[in-house]
Amino acid sequence: MRFAAPTAFHLLYLIPILIVFYVVAFRRKKRAMALFGNPELMRTLTESVSSKKQVWKVVLNVLGVLFLILALTRPQFGMKLEQIKRSGLDIMVVLDTSLSMLAEDVKPSRLERAKYEMGRLIEHLSGDRIGVVAFAGESFVQCPLTMDYGAAKMLLDALNTGTIPVPGSAIGGAIGKAAKAFNIKDRKYKAIVLLTDGENLEGDPIEAARTAAKEGVRIYAVGLGTHSGEVIRLKDEKGRFMGYKKDRQGSIVKTKLDEKTLEEMAGMTRGKYYRATTGRSVADQIYEDLSKLEKRELESKEYAQYQERFQIFLFVAILLLSMETLLSDRKKTKIKGKSKKVKGEEKGKIKVESKKIKGEGGGLLSFIFYLLSFILFLGLGDPVPQKNEKRDAQLDAPDLPALHFNVGDALYKQGKFDEALREYEQALDAEDGDFKAKVYYNMGNAFFKQNQLSESVEAYKKSLKLVPNDAEAKFNLEFVQSKLQEQEQKQQQEGQDEKQDGEKKQEKGNEKQKQGEQQKAKDQEKQKEEQQKNQQASEQQKKQQDQSAQAQEKQPPKKGMSEEDAQRILNALNEKEKEIQEKRRVRMARRRARGMDW
Repeated sequence: MRFAAPTAFHLLYLIPILIVFYVVAFRRKKRAMALFGNPELMRTLTESVSSKKQVWKVVLNVLGVLFLILALTRPQFGMKLEQIKRSGLDIMVVLDTSLSMLAEDVKPSRLERAKYEMGRLIEHLSGDRIGVVAFAGESFVQCPLTMDYGAAKMLLDALNTGTIPVPGSAIGGAIGKAAKAFNIKDRKYKAIVLLTDGENLEGDPIEAARTAAKEGVRIYAVGLGTHSGEVIRLKDEKGRFMGYKKDRQGSIVKTKLDEKTLEEMAGMTRGKYYRATTGRSVADQIYEDLSKLEKRELESKEYAQYQERFQIFLFVAILLLSMETLLSDRKKTKIKGKSKKVKGEEKGKIKVESKKIKGEGGGLLSFIFYLLSFILFLGLGDPVPQKNEKRDAQLDAPDLPALHFNVGDALYKQGKFDEALREYEQALDAEDGDFKAKVYYNMGNAFFKQNQLSESVEAYKKSLKLVPNDAEAKFNLEFVQSKLQEQEQKQQQEGQDEKQDGEKKQEKGNEKQKQGEQQKAKDQEKQKEEQQKNQQASEQQKKQQDQSAQAQEKQPPKKGMSEEDAQRILNALNEKEKEIQEKRRVRMARRRARGMDW
């Protein structure tokens, strides 16, 4: 026996909780009865209640919950083999990625509209295998036939006009490449969905369609564009307008839809032609026509399926809960005669029943468990389809090295080099040496984009080890080795320069230290000279002071003025002052006389 949902065993913790709940309920009931009245009277009134039956009701409830929990764990025992078959078509999507698909006569552009239509078609598919071929001047299988619709859609969305580096439009070569991608020899079950504007610059598409028809391939062609045509607007990586596409003579190119060729290709292969225009999707119509084709059995596998046995435990749980509901907690009473006493007793019993304590019975609990049982039936009635879905998902997503390779290629073109390398590593599980050489080659490119030159060299070497004559791998290896050598030389040169700079800095430091010591010595000498000069000056000054002191001692003292001379000078000054005052009085008298004549 095995359990599909073992986590449900945690619900077993409810069992002891439920038992405690009943014990507490019984004790509360006894306390309530003791407080209700006289014990003798209460025993008389409740003598019809059976304690044993109440215990049995609890046991039945607990067992019912237990078996219900066991049913939730989904016990399984017994096994049967189940065979799963899958049928469908092999569909190759052939998408034109030439520059003419940038024309915007179908909005938003021919290429974007084509990818949108195929995205919608993939959403409709179920059980069919789908692959993708991109073409311009050359064609390339972008995604081999697979049931992993998510990966196919991602690879389809990654296509752009730079996917195929060779310019041009070779529809015939693309049809031939897609026809070879079908790995079955039957002349049925194969279809090509071609999305292009019909302009063909290389090869013969009609002849390619005729060859495909012989192999039983039907072509469903989707024309994108208008008869009047449209110029091709060129844009840079940031979406900025750069100009219009011109031919070698310098004239602006105008691309037109060639419906005649596409209709002829579809007709000779018993396919159909569709015209994609702005606001009108053709994906639904294509899927409807493909659904009418005969399908083949793609895969058949056997799986061991365990039998679900939860129904047994669920049945026991319902049975136990039903018994608990039907079981009465009353004793059987024998009525003798028709006395009034018996009637009174019956009335007394009725009163007791009408005042039964709430929560005593199991009616509500039983209802809850019935509801859970019903939900359990709804959720677990048929778990097999979920198992089938899981196995279907495994069938839809096979581990194909080629698919990982193309996913990595798409991520590489989007600039996601780390993710691309992870996909390439998964693609190395392939046994084909040529294929592994391509994987290592692309890994070398991805490592180079990340500036991991050593890893890039190793990847190219591994590629050449598997395919020694690969000229492109040899060229890339030599180129990366030269870059690696330049990088190493540059690093060595930088190291030498740093060493020389360090030595120069050290020399400069030594020179500065030496100059500092010399300057310090000069300063000390200069300081000594100044000290000597100051000492000499102080000595000389001292000598001069001594000499001046000696000279003053030798010089005779000066004589002062006599008193007679001083008196004589003072008298002369007084006389002079008197003369001046006299002259001043005479002048004043004259001025007054003239004034009186007026």
